[in-house]
Amino acid sequence: MIDSRKIIILYCPVPDEEIAVKLGSKLVHLKLAACTQYWPATSQFFWEGQAQKEGEFILWVKTFVELGELAQNFLTENHPYRTACILTLHATVNEAYYSWMKTELGE
Repeated sequence: MIDSRKIIILYCPVPDEEIAVKLGSKLVHLKLAACTQYWPATSQFFWEGQAQKEGEFILWVKTFVELGELAQNFLTENHPYRTACILTLHATVNEAYYSWMKTELGE
C-alpha cells in the first residue's frame, strides 16, 4: 500500500557547510533521520527592514512522520539562527528505500 511508505523531508537553511554537516551528522547518529544532504544556496530576504542576500547551505533531512517532531525540535534547539526556517515536506518513497529507512531507524 502506497500510504505505508510516507516520509517527511525537513528543509532547513543554515549559515554554512560546517553547521550543515554538524546538524546532519547528529540527526543521523541520534537516529532521528535516515539520511541528510546539504548543498549551497543563495537566499534573498528582508531582515529587520533591510534587504539581504546571503550564502547559505540547505540541509535536507529524510525521516519518518513519527520522528518528524523530534527532528524538528532538535533543529530548533541547535540551530544558530534566531528565526530558523524548518519546512516540512510530505513525500512517498519507493519500497526499497522505505525498507532501508526502517532498517536504519529501527522502525
